[in-house]
Amino acid sequence: MTHRPFDDPDATRQVIEQCLNALRGQRRAAGAGAVGQALGVSEGTVRGYLNGSTQSVPVGFCVQLGRLAQIPEHDILHALGLLPLALPEAPGGGPALGAPLRAVDALLADPEGAERFQAQVFRIFSGRRYRCPSHEVAHFALRPGHTALPYAQAEELARTAAAEWRPTPEELPMHPAYWSLRLELVARTERALRSAGEHSWQGDPGTGLWDRLRTASGEAPQVLVQDPVAGTSTGPVADPDGTLPTLLFVGGRQLIGTAAALLAEAIGRQYVLVRSLTEVAQSGLLVPVRRDLVGGRTTAWTSVAAHIRDRHLAGRPWPAVVVVRPYAFSAKDGLDGPALHQLRHSPARIVFCRPSRSTLVWWAKRQEAAAGRAGYQSGVRITETVRTLDAVADVLRKRERGDDLTLRLPDLFRERDEESAPVFPAEFPAAVADLQARVAWWVLSRLREADPGCLPRQLVPTSRLARWSGRLASDGRALSLAPASPV
Repeated sequence: MTHRPFDDPDATRQVIEQCLNALRGQRRAAGAGAVGQALGVSEGTVRGYLNGSTQSVPVGFCVQLGRLAQIPEHDILHALGLLPLALPEAPGGGPALGAPLRAVDALLADPEGAERFQAQVFRIFSGRRYRCPSHEVAHFALRPGHTALPYAQAEELARTAAAEWRPTPEELPMHPAYWSLRLELVARTERALRSAGEHSWQGDPGTGLWDRLRTASGEAPQVLVQDPVAGTSTGPVADPDGTLPTLLFVGGRQLIGTAAALLAEAIGRQYVLVRSLTEVAQSGLLVPVRRDLVGGRTTAWTSVAAHIRDRHLAGRPWPAVVVVRPYAFSAKDGLDGPALHQLRHSPARIVFCRPSRSTLVWWAKRQEAAAGRAGYQSGVRITETVRTLDAVADVLRKRERGDDLTLRLPDLFRERDEESAPVFPAEFPAAVADLQARVAWWVLSRLREADPGCLPRQLVPTSRLARWSGRLASDGRALSLAPASPV
């Protein structure tokens, strides 16, 4: 959480008093010394915050005090009036538009934006046996007769929209017109995309993943991309069938997220992707918040871990299938001990899916193709991921329960017979995409064997796993997936 001052002293005092009353109700110390020691803040500074002698109280302090008092960050931010003006990320009912369609809709509603830009929206499907949408794409281009704005004008649009993204000082001089267009698009779609789930702008100069969409003159494309299955969380489930506790997948979204989403869809559970810009409300809604993208990963995991724990202690386990990526457990100096501690003691049932080294190398090369070598240092990322996966494996060995599922994923690139020529370079190899359905089926089979009463009486008929069930039941590769000790 960014530590910035908050200028409504009345709201701040009310929040602080709510937190202190909660601490007293829990029979815990609520004095400046005890609070300062717990939060790592000097007693004098805390005393100034608590008695109102300090006019400007950091938002981060209010959030940390709320966590100490076991009050969700979402509720603290709501009380301070700091939640962004956006819908929840996971609405309670009905499918929501994905990021590409929201962006197009925002431009159509903007008279100047609608006049300047045209857009093409399409989906890319991946897989051979189990075809599934892997990318939803909006490709934006200027209409004939229009040119990129002067960068200062695009910058003014971004400031007005409170858009935080900017091109780096190194990027801007090399392709000023491209980055002016990108900043204009970000500014005109900022509000619409705050609650649109995980998405990214791609096509940058120097990258090759979307070369097929370059203009006739060779200019790099402006592309907004989202995974419509694994990149978008779903809404809370009010009355789930079965007694399955929260199921927590630990692994990369692009390598295991679709499996988790397919399983959630099939058994009627909420699908939750832990991401930096999301906070979990008491109802299970995912609410967009503003955080540092890197540091916010662990903060977001803390929010989810607390919600899983609180629902378990209340006797009403959260009916969700959650994906948390390994980087939530890393820190600048190596590993995040408290985050790993929360994983070790989580009441969720954990599914740990560890990819092969060759798969990690493939994914790193793919990220370089999307973000450029400067934007994604593959060697550093692979080393960090392996270190974190080792730490997660160690945590699972120490958990005092026997219902976790661990799976060492196969070396995908030995499965040559399932390769297919991609329509776009962005398409996932068939071996990567088809593995998702197989892992979901394997997990479902293991749950049925261990505790059949915890699952719904039948799969959701419209779900993909239900439609593929005949093929999966006779698929040797799905049936041969075997658990491995998490080492």
